[in-house]
Amino acid sequence: MRSGVASAISAPGRDVDALYKAALQDRPSKTCSACGAVTTKPALSEREFACEACGLVIDRDRNAALNLAALAAKLDTAGSRPEDPRMRAGGCEA
Repeated sequence: MRSGVASAISAPGRDVDALYKAALQDRPSKTCSACGAVTTKPALSEREFACEACGLVIDRDRNAALNLAALAAKLDTAGSRPEDPRMRAGGCEA
């Protein structure tokens, strides 16, 4: 069984390589999902992301996931490929 994230990024019309390359450049684990400020890389043992610029405190993995979701949405709206209607806000259609 595939995870929801794996299914979402490998859905028809998704360019997984482009998302991967963009994620490496955007550093989702170092970037605040609220204000976009980039911080120094937190240690893997730190489970919370704390932004010094805006004060956001959030689970580190959730922060990175929000950044990756925003990046994927930005790639989808860049006109580089057709939108998959199953991937619209609110989740996948059954």
